[in-house]
Amino acid sequence: MSHASKASESGSADDGALAVPGATRRQVLRTSAVVGVGVAAAAGLAACGASSGDSGATPSAGASSTNAPTASPGTQAVTGAIVELAEIPPGGSVVRIVNERKVVVVRGSGDQVRAFGAVCTHAGCTVKGIDNGSILCVCHGSRFDPVTGSVLQGPARAPLAEVPVRVQSGTVVFA
Repeated sequence: MSHASKASESGSADDGALAVPGATRRQVLRTSAVVGVGVAAAAGLAACGASSGDSGATPSAGASSTNAPTASPGTQAVTGAIVELAEIPPGGSVVRIVNERKVVVVRGSGDQVRAFGAVCTHAGCTVKGIDNGSILCVCHGSRFDPVTGSVLQGPARAPLAEVPVRVQSGTVVFA
């Protein structure tokens, strides 16, 4: 009678656990620990990579916990003020974090503004804003069109997600 069938007959093992033929309990636990450490290390590196380009992002004075989105920051419409229009020179941009959402706001002429998610679609770094006529990700050099968010230069392949905004009483707000 095999070890697995003895354990099943006694009712003490096989509680939905995965059996590894020929492996000792110690080998399975050691392998599980190594895999767990590897996953934790990969998650830590991903978090570090995502924040390495954050030099241009500053929290907005209008950000408050009372306006927090009910879903994850990238999937739910967010409300509230982003930045005063006067803080953005015509043809310029600012990067802000509002309600845990990174946004790059680009100003055209007059009161014309567009906004995009400020997270590069290549590796998750925060974009810098307009640099030499395009939105720049300093991590790997991707460039995006400041009017459409489309990729002008890789390695990014997908455009920046547009964020609906409008100007209200001299303040750029989520639409």
